[in-house]
Amino acid sequence: MRIAGLPACIIIGVVAVGLLLGCAGVRKAPESSGTGGPGLTSVAEEALFPIYQGGKWGYIDKSGDYVINPQFDYAWDFSEGLARVRIGDRRGYIDKTGMFVWGPSYWP
Repeated sequence: MRIAGLPACIIIGVVAVGLLLGCAGVRKAPESSGTGGPGLTSVAEEALFPIYQGGKWGYIDKSGDYVINPQFDYAWDFSEGLARVRIGDRRGYIDKTGMFVWGPSYWP
C-alpha cells in the first residue's frame, strides 16, 4: 500500500519514531527528600550508552564518563532501568550499576 507516493511501512516507521521521541522527552523523577515534591528530569540525563572498547562492551553517561567498565561481549540499550548483556554464551540483565538482576544464564 502507498500513501502519498511513499510505502506505508515508511509512513508507519516515521510515525512510530515520532511517538517514541515525543514520549521519551520528559518523565517524572522520584520524589526527593529535600523538596517533598516530584520534579521533572530529562531521560537523556539518566541515560547510559553502550560503548565498545578493547573488544568488550561497557556503558558511558552523556558526559562520556564510564559508568560500567567494558566487560561484556555484547551490550544492548537500557530500557526501564535494565540492559541485556552477553558474556560468552550466557545472557542476563544488569541494572545501571552493572549488577546482574537476572542471570547470567545460558540461552539458546
